[in-house]
Amino acid sequence: MSRSFGPLRLELRGYLVELRRSLGLGPARFVPVPRALVTLAAEAARLWPGAWLEPESWRMLQRGNVGDACTLTRLFGRSPRPVARFVEAAKREGLAMRARLDTTLPLLRASVAALWIATAPVSFDLYLVADSRHGAAACRRRLGR
Repeated sequence: MSRSFGPLRLELRGYLVELRRSLGLGPARFVPVPRALVTLAAEAARLWPGAWLEPESWRMLQRGNVGDACTLTRLFGRSPRPVARFVEAAKREGLAMRARLDTTLPLLRASVAALWIATAPVSFDLYLVADSRHGAAACRRRLGR
């Protein structure tokens, strides 16, 4: 599964390694996923409109997607930039922060949702009201109020 990213032909893994390096991020970590599992996931993704993975896109990824850099050079009047030069130095810090936030945001949302769910019983007065009043009265007595 190789593609052209800039003037070089790279596997997606190589592209991601170079892009992370150009953003000043740490080393990329990859988890190998069996093709059969990805095929199954692509079939299941048909149920979600607008899913980024579907059977046709998975077949395209397996075929590879390499373009001719000469055609781009003629079209744009210059050769494609290598991946290491995709990110302008002035934008590097902001783009790196955005990349970190984009990967962290789902975890943050899940933790806030878990907090809401865990505290829902309090909102519905499912805690022991009498015990809490007793505790509040004892606290007031200790404070002398």
